[in-house]
Amino acid sequence: MPTPHDVLPLAECTIPHLAKGLRLGIGFADELQPRTDDRDSWFWSHSARWRTRGHLLSVPKREGWGINPKAPNSGIHLRLQDIHTVRVLRSLSETVPHPGRNRARCDAWMQGTMPPNDGTLPALSLLIDWRVRDDEPDEPLIYLSLPKRPWRYGAKPELHWRVPITGDADQDLANLRFEPGMFPGDVMVTIKVDPSERNTG
Repeated sequence: MPTPHDVLPLAECTIPHLAKGLRLGIGFADELQPRTDDRDSWFWSHSARWRTRGHLLSVPKREGWGINPKAPNSGIHLRLQDIHTVRVLRSLSETVPHPGRNRARCDAWMQGTMPPNDGTLPALSLLIDWRVRDDEPDEPLIYLSLPKRPWRYGAKPELHWRVPITGDADQDLANLRFEPGMFPGDVMVTIKVDPSERNTG
């Protein structure tokens, strides 16, 4: 199975645009609901996603990546090198959301079975989840993960790996490294799912 070192170079082309879009989305959602003690989390999340998606759609020259303009509920579905798919989702407390019962989402949380025939990576189904930083509320923390298979609400996520990508658009992704620990590919994480992401397409 591909490692983060294999996959991060593919995602590098979209990270600056996604980070900028998320900054705009967070700011937009905060303007609509400035009082943090009286926010509707579903509306806030949808507003941030809608503005982020709008920015990504407005990028005039997309080299190495694309976005599906027809994803339902303002969903952000990216494509890398016209081969790999990426779903962008909001998470809280550094968690990866589960797919819920939606069949299309469950399919997106699985990897294909066709091996590459030319020495390159197989077509991957990746997830990007993001959250707002506690110390810098306008700056998102972004994570890239490779799921194994869907899991149910409250269960441990089944991931091959999950690595952080900072929200700094000028960062050099080549310097990112993944420390797999004792059992590479079998790291389990306990999740807390943001309810506003459960029913996005």
